[in-house]
Amino acid sequence: MTLLKTHAEAVEIQGRRMQCLLCAHDAFHRRRTHFATALTVGMATAWSENEGYCLICDRCGYVHGFVPVRQ
Repeated sequence: MTLLKTHAEAVEIQGRRMQCLLCAHDAFHRRRTHFATALTVGMATAWSENEGYCLICDRCGYVHGFVPVRQ
């Protein structure tokens, strides 16, 4: 993707190499995101208040979203 100005890289999640769910590519651009939408504004749910991150596939542009997991 030429619109993203970051360098795409391989990503591991819990010891497994990430692959795009659509095209099976393995290089991604990482972005921080906030999961507040029109549906969650005013709601006090834990997941709606968290920041998370997205991995954007370098080949097809599919966005994979992740929220922090509290253990």
